[in-house]
Amino acid sequence: MSRRRIAYVYMPGRGHGSFAPDTVRLETMPFAINTIMGLANADWKVDVFLWERPLVDYHEIFPTTVRFRYEVMPKRMFYGMRAIRLTARFMSCANYECAFGLGQIGSYLGAVISLASRCPFVLLNDEFPSTFGPSQWCALERWAAQRADVIIVPSADRIPHLAEELGLSDKKKRFVEFRNAPKVSHPLEKRDWHALLGIPSGQRIFLNAGTLSDWAQIPEILSSIVHWPSDSVLLLHGPAPEQAGRYRQELSHLHVPGKVFWSSTSLSEKLLNSLVAYCNGSFALYRNYSPNDLLVGTSSGKLMRSVMCGTPVIASSFDSFRFVSKESIGVQVCHPSEIPAAIQKLAGNERAYREKCLSFATREVMRAQQSWEALVTALRDKIDLCK
Repeated sequence: MSRRRIAYVYMPGRGHGSFAPDTVRLETMPFAINTIMGLANADWKVDVFLWERPLVDYHEIFPTTVRFRYEVMPKRMFYGMRAIRLTARFMSCANYECAFGLGQIGSYLGAVISLASRCPFVLLNDEFPSTFGPSQWCALERWAAQRADVIIVPSADRIPHLAEELGLSDKKKRFVEFRNAPKVSHPLEKRDWHALLGIPSGQRIFLNAGTLSDWAQIPEILSSIVHWPSDSVLLLHGPAPEQAGRYRQELSHLHVPGKVFWSSTSLSEKLLNSLVAYCNGSFALYRNYSPNDLLVGTSSGKLMRSVMCGTPVIASSFDSFRFVSKESIGVQVCHPSEIPAAIQKLAGNERAYREKCLSFATREVMRAQQSWEALVTALRDKIDLCK
């Protein structure tokens, strides 16, 4: 009888120095959630290894077949030996039918479990190795990629560059696209977000949700506000209160009274979707720091969540976002001076844009099923993912 148990190592973000597991928590990553749910729905028992603080009751999100194992990083006094200590820890994790790993460290440890269990390995990549700079974890991630039976990416546009950075040939590895799109259940919860957030009624709300940082072009957005229509305001929603408070202070010179509102209240998945759907538009702007930004595409969580909730976006002019214009689910801008006109365009055609977004979301649900079938096909000779 099959053991029917899978190991899923979730450790996104930087693998050294600035390692901070709470900055990219599992509940904010549909890319990971969707694969875990797919495994659970196929009647697999899944052990999810996490390093974040247990702030969310994941048992309210996942079925009982998903078990969470909260890990602790070796203390900083063992900084140089972290890889050795983690390797020793996870070499004892055997008796799995398959191992999944996400993030530089997560990918390596997933490969270690695969080695210990003599089972297939699936690597999930949402950040190019070059984003983090050279380190021992980059080399270990490349080793893990060489062992991977399947590599899952949140955007197909990223495959050629990722293969190059990992030293792989597209033809050698089977890549599967799982877009970073949340599963949104309609109808969404109704809330009067104007009243809850202290925004005057009648004002159109344009939302920037997620990490508040310069890479998201927050200064550029704030600089454009003086030219926005009088009935439109900006809502900056960040999940980390301390970080949002510091950033708000840094950008106080760009504040426009009555036009900018900040929120750092932690919201459940249902409430976040409710807020996104309530707003008139969302921002998905990125600075071109590296290929990781230029090729962001459908790995952009804020963009995909907005569209899945029926809310159009204002996105960067990157080619990886060309589907935004092609599908008429938002407006792409090249320069901050184009933001006011983009807001006017969305406001003047709101119904049409929302209909296009919901149509896109419907097709996205079908695409997600196709992605799962592609994974099943890729692993068919190694493991049975069917229920």
